[in-house]
Amino acid sequence: MTSPTAIGTALRGARRSQGLDINDCPAAIYVRARCLAAIEDGRFGDLPDPAYVGGFVRAYADHLGVKIDGLAEPDHELPVRSAPDRRGQPVYLTVTRTSGGVGRRAGWILWFVVFIVALLVVVAATGSLAYALSNARKGYEPRQPILFRHTRMAGPPVWQTNAQGEQVNVGGYDIPCVYCHTMPYKGRHSTVPSTAVCMNCHSSVGLNKEWVLKMKDYWDRGEPIPWVKVHDLPDFVYFDHAAHVNAKDANGNPVLPLTDAEGKPMVVCENCHGKVAQMEIVSVQHAFNMQWCLNCHRDPKTKASTDCVACHR
Repeated sequence: MTSPTAIGTALRGARRSQGLDINDCPAAIYVRARCLAAIEDGRFGDLPDPAYVGGFVRAYADHLGVKIDGLAEPDHELPVRSAPDRRGQPVYLTVTRTSGGVGRRAGWILWFVVFIVALLVVVAATGSLAYALSNARKGYEPRQPILFRHTRMAGPPVWQTNAQGEQVNVGGYDIPCVYCHTMPYKGRHSTVPSTAVCMNCHSSVGLNKEWVLKMKDYWDRGEPIPWVKVHDLPDFVYFDHAAHVNAKDANGNPVLPLTDAEGKPMVVCENCHGKVAQMEIVSVQHAFNMQWCLNCHRDPKTKASTDCVACHR
């Protein structure tokens, strides 16, 4: 077997005899000049890989017209370049991105699943929030600018005999709801009482009481009392007081009951507002949500409309 040094010397001699520079050969045989220089020096171990030795040498020899006998085949023992010692050096991982359609489809499926899950979470959260808000006003009991005791004004009278033997009312005055909250039988709204309504009585009654003096101060300044609305439906809900308190069934009887669960008489207002005459401070007694309204509208006795436009106009 011819040694690498002998092969390299023969090839260098042939190139020089033809007047060729080593840089003139790569373009013809597609082997870099540094590889050709390694072949001429007999440094076969500096070639990129032992498998390339036979091919590079034959291509170079054929180009120069040199016949080389005894050139080792790739499966023969050839000088092998020792691998550099890379211990302690960082290892870099190269990730190749595939361009196949399977990867893209998998990505779209993943994003679709994420979107559906996120949508379900939003819907569930919205539903929970809507349910919570629909019941949020039940029990609402705002503080008013003037302490007005409905038990005293609308409650039933309670007569007692004082030390002088006189009959004294220590209960309420049994004032009807519509005296202060006018128009529920004729109009859509049951109005909040104006200061003038209050002063019909209190211009001469209870002038030594602190809350009456505060009321009179509003009257003297010509300002309305800033009552805080207790029962306040959303703007998207249409509600007509007259349509409800005047509702009659097919036999002409009131739809809304006028007696409570114990059979005691009650005013029609108590069906929605509760027993206001027994409240020291008025509070919301029902949820006033859609389900609560439909419970009554779906009652066969009421024959009330369940059409959306009946309440949402």
